[in-house]
Amino acid sequence: MQKKINWGILGTGNIAHVFAKALTHSETSQLYAVGSRNDETANAFGSLYGAPKLYSSYESLLSDSEVHAVYIALPHSMHAEWTKKAAKAKKHILCEKPLTINYQESLSVVEVARDNEVFLMEAFVFRSHPQTEKLRKLIKSGVIGKISIINATFSFKSEAQPTDRQLLKELGAGGILDVGCYPISMVRLIVGEALGINFAEPEEIFGASYLDDAGIDECSICCAKFSGDILAQVSCGISVFQDQGVKIYGSKGYILIKSPWIPGGRNPAITEIILHMYKNADSKTFYIETKIGSGSLMIDHFVKSIADRNSWASFSDEALINMKTLDRWRTSAKVNYEIDNKKL
Repeated sequence: MQKKINWGILGTGNIAHVFAKALTHSETSQLYAVGSRNDETANAFGSLYGAPKLYSSYESLLSDSEVHAVYIALPHSMHAEWTKKAAKAKKHILCEKPLTINYQESLSVVEVARDNEVFLMEAFVFRSHPQTEKLRKLIKSGVIGKISIINATFSFKSEAQPTDRQLLKELGAGGILDVGCYPISMVRLIVGEALGINFAEPEEIFGASYLDDAGIDECSICCAKFSGDILAQVSCGISVFQDQGVKIYGSKGYILIKSPWIPGGRNPAITEIILHMYKNADSKTFYIETKIGSGSLMIDHFVKSIADRNSWASFSDEALINMKTLDRWRTSAKVNYEIDNKKL
């Protein structure tokens, strides 16, 4: 039996708990260490999940030679700093989305990871899920004909308090970075499959946002035009419930995915893709069953990718183009962060 990868988690917030639970069902990995800002939170987290090593600083965890990979579960504004430090400590890195606040930060992170020869991946669970693989095949087959419009939405009503990460501008709060990154990534994936290209990037973007008094984008929309005359409408938010999903309209029919972002939730599930053909109004539902949750699937995909060094550049290039697209959306929607005005 192959030895499991030892993971260290930087941070003990909600998403760190989700990741720790996913590790318990992984075929390739195990929780080894947790790093926090003090002993109390490290001990509390470690006791829940049985982490052998507990550290009261992030630096201490990165100094542990038995940690093979690190999950960055820190606020958005801290991703760049600690991803770079993890890379310099020779740890493979799974960074919670978004990779950083903007493209320039992401570029500097990718350069450090490449210089230190470590694998870097942005944590979009849907990209590792068999539901998305089935979607890729359907798009590539041309079953719905020429694609003209893609609609994608990820929006929820946050119950966060004023002091929580989701509402603090200095920590990178806002709908576009928090959840808008998902539909942008998905739309680009779909266009790429339709056109047979890697890393699809919009030719034109228009964005608009509702900003609160602190300048946080509570809800935003984006209209994008890609080559091949493919249009995309993206909506996201942290202050309003919307129907989640992806709908892809072609000349012969459409494809609908109702649970695209975290397929089936965090547990084993059966998800579905609906294919509707305009001719005769025929519909077919494809069912995708998984034995472990979406987070566990992502972890195992990450570990298997470590062994394929030829694939490493594709993961970081994908993250860079997604961040560049988010920058363009934010610029059009007048959503800015202090780091945007600094030269790195």
